[in-house]
Amino acid sequence: MKTLISYKYINLLIRALIGLAAFVFIAVKLYAYFKSTSFELLKMNEIQFHLLFIALLLVVVNWGTEAVKWKYLIRKLAPISLKKAFNLVITGITIGLITPNRIGEIPARVFLLPNITNKKALLTATFIGAFSQLLVTVFAGFIAIYFYKNEVFFSSFSFSIRIFILICLIGLIYSYFFPFWIPNLLKKIPFLSKNEHLVFSPLFSKEEKLNALVMSIFRYAVFSFQYYLVLEAFGVHFNSFSEIALIAVCFLF
Repeated sequence: MKTLISYKYINLLIRALIGLAAFVFIAVKLYAYFKSTSFELLKMNEIQFHLLFIALLLVVVNWGTEAVKWKYLIRKLAPISLKKAFNLVITGITIGLITPNRIGEIPARVFLLPNITNKKALLTATFIGAFSQLLVTVFAGFIAIYFYKNEVFFSSFSFSIRIFILICLIGLIYSYFFPFWIPNLLKKIPFLSKNEHLVFSPLFSKEEKLNALVMSIFRYAVFSFQYYLVLEAFGVHFNSFSEIALIAVCFLF
């Protein structure tokens, strides 16, 4: 009982510290942004606040979908409620904001789970969810680049580069659904030989991975629409589908 109470207090303290650090980080970033730009030139009556409000509401759908996907992937290892999954997803995002390249997002979700016994498998399950989202992002970005193949910037992409990108994309998709050959490859790399199970593991069936991929596609559509709404709200309008497709290219960088 004392151990459980101690865990709750420690967990609460960690969350409070994370929240404080995130608040300071965001405040500093916003101050630097407003100081370095001519934000005051944008008139308040030119902003379409109803679009911003819709985009804000979709935040719940966006991260709610991520919570559903993560809950689905870890259900056999650590069954938790959707509310708990959502809270840990938000906590992971917050930690990701204050860590280099957001490397703290995946471990944060796992290590804040109560009574966990198989951290390695949980890390792998969480990674699979992140990998499925990466696949969707890369695939959509590649399709968008195809639509922009005649533009000045993207015309510099030679045919051989496009083929190389396509091969890499096919390789990622194959690795996602058929990861069994990767551990043997990683064993040949001294630095990774002891941790290949953290990267790829046959924990899931192809059907489960496909379900995770479908949820990732839905989430991608949601946050792409959010991005579109925010740009429209601030007066950035799109006149064609190829211009809208540029949003997918932005997510690649």
